[in-house]
Amino acid sequence: FREQTGHVMVPHSYPPSQKLAQWVKRQRYQHQLKQAGRHSTLSDEREEMLNSVGFIWDSHRAVWSYHFQKLEAFALAHGHCCV
Repeated sequence: FREQTGHVMVPHSYPPSQKLAQWVKRQRYQHQLKQAGRHSTLSDEREEMLNSVGFIWDSHRAVWSYHFQKLEAFALAHGHCCV
């Protein structure tokens, strides 16, 4: 996926590989459990491997930040945020 798109932000629905999309969703869920101190199948080793490729743990925050950066750039270029 990263080789094809240049990033590791696998969407929740990815028609070319729904299995990949579901796997990514499971990793994010297991990470949430681990962060909350609950039982998780995500080992430290697997978490490190995912971190090493720039895995996005919070896709909602990542998308929000991306769009906010676009808005900031627009505001700098145009002097307003009326888009």
